[in-house]
Amino acid sequence: MLHLYNDHHLGDCLWTAHYAKHLVDHNVTLYVRPRYAREIAHLCSPCEHVVVRTTEAMSTTKVEPINMWIGRNDYFYNSPLSNKYNEFYLDFFKHMSDYMCVGCPFVINQDLLFDDYRIDDTSNNPLAQPFDVLMIDSPGESGQWLDMRSVDEFTKHLRSLGLQVVTTNTDTRREGLDLLQIAQLSVCCRYVVGINTAPLHMCFNVYNRLTCANWFVLDKDTGYSYPRTHHVRTVEELNALRRFDWNGSDITDWMSQHM
Repeated sequence: MLHLYNDHHLGDCLWTAHYAKHLVDHNVTLYVRPRYAREIAHLCSPCEHVVVRTTEAMSTTKVEPINMWIGRNDYFYNSPLSNKYNEFYLDFFKHMSDYMCVGCPFVINQDLLFDDYRIDDTSNNPLAQPFDVLMIDSPGESGQWLDMRSVDEFTKHLRSLGLQVVTTNTDTRREGLDLLQIAQLSVCCRYVVGINTAPLHMCFNVYNRLTCANWFVLDKDTGYSYPRTHHVRTVEELNALRRFDWNGSDITDWMSQHM
């Protein structure tokens, strides 16, 4: 039995849950903040080997749970991979697996893509229909993107072009969608634009690799190195995207010229 905990934000807990779900040869008890326990338990529910409890229950266990926060011992802050989230997590999970003497379930970047089979089932999702842009505009809790007004204005610009945009801060919140349901929407859209928070993480999944044209990650520090994924670091770079032909297909050459 492995006892793991993550006492940080939802995105941190999500990655730890993703790791725990793939430790199929081990029974895992995962402790997270009470405010996230229900969501994380739902994400882990298909996996009989994973039990989710709140961090308040840690005091009742005879085994000291292992801290799975990426900042433990300043690991993230000292890592040369900290600017590429997927490459960092691949290294971090290998590091933690070695520490716990278990086999790491992730070997290559592709292995990190979220693969919950429920992502591909949109039958009960009220917003699941083909549309243009999924905008992950929920504010980050770690200062990933500070100028939220710039995101609102960019969303208005996309809609002025006639594009159908679904936002997390308004549309999915109004419908009460959870992380899994937001990930389902990433299978329905042509573009994902988003602040690097928990909802965005699950938009990197195995079910939209061929259907989604591009991903744009809004984060002043950290991006991803997946194909067709672009790191937007500043408001100026975000505004530059207004000149992009969103009905076009070749953004790689455009970005090399404009950003």
